[in-house]
Amino acid sequence: MPHTLYRMVSPVTEFDNKGNPIPNNGEERVLIGGCFLHDVETFEKQGYAGTGFIPTYYINLNKNYELKHGMKVLVDMNGQEISGEIGDIRHTSGFVFGAMSDYTTIYI
Repeated sequence: MPHTLYRMVSPVTEFDNKGNPIPNNGEERVLIGGCFLHDVETFEKQGYAGTGFIPTYYINLNKNYELKHGMKVLVDMNGQEISGEIGDIRHTSGFVFGAMSDYTTIYI
């Protein structure tokens, strides 16, 4: 697959010797796997009118149930990075052209 999908997570909070939390400024990447990133077409954006969420990209990947609405994700396209929060998830399964189709589409 040409692109790589990561889930962004906040690092575990560390505490000083007095028990006060030490602030974390960054996020860590957790590898999800290969994916395909696509631009959302205008007619697809029209379907989200009035929902409060207008997607910019959609990402196709193998079935993955650990992804949830609101999670931050990052797609690495050979050095170029695109990130966003998951606003919609669609799990698809069934037969397409005689072959089993089992994948997830997320919209950011």
